[in-house]
Amino acid sequence: MIFFAMRDTIRGLDPWGSTSRGGRVARVRDACSRFQGGIVLAIVVLFGGFVLGLAVHRPRPSAGVGSTPFSFTSPDVMTLATHNLVVTAVLVAGALTLGAVTLSALFYNGFLLGTVAKSLLWSGLSPTQVVLLVAPHGVFELPGLLIAGGIGLKFAANGWRYLLERRQQPIEERELRDGTLALTVAVLCILTAAPVELHLTPQLVSL
Repeated sequence: MIFFAMRDTIRGLDPWGSTSRGGRVARVRDACSRFQGGIVLAIVVLFGGFVLGLAVHRPRPSAGVGSTPFSFTSPDVMTLATHNLVVTAVLVAGALTLGAVTLSALFYNGFLLGTVAKSLLWSGLSPTQVVLLVAPHGVFELPGLLIAGGIGLKFAANGWRYLLERRQQPIEERELRDGTLALTVAVLCILTAAPVELHLTPQLVSL
């Protein structure tokens, strides 16, 4: 029922509306701010998973202290970008499960990041070195994932209100316009992170 209502609203969607070229930056900023509450919740859930992963993960001693337990390589940029875009799509589409999938994916990715950080610290890297390994692509990838998660959680909240008969429709046209613009920002962040992770991170590892 929610899906068909969303489909009907999507038809004829124009993300920019009548916004002039000069006002598009402000339009994108306003669009992202609509999902501020969802983004804050996404940060909390992701951070919770990170803390738990950092606390409970016990790296295997076979790797040996002083060795880097990860290979920062991937077949190509497209493979990594595609993987991250799939995660982004899952975070947004999780709204169709009323937020269950979105919350689970955010927590899992935070947990995974925590385990990676713990393993890097255990390998002998300093906290500063770990930050240097994660930060270059993380400044693009994390905002992209958090924006996508915020969109999914915002639309999930709308779905709950719709089911409780507190809204006439789960998503309004303006919300879909803003969601489209915010998702565009998220996708651009994800696409930027992939080449940074593959080409800059290995150089930092070798330092």
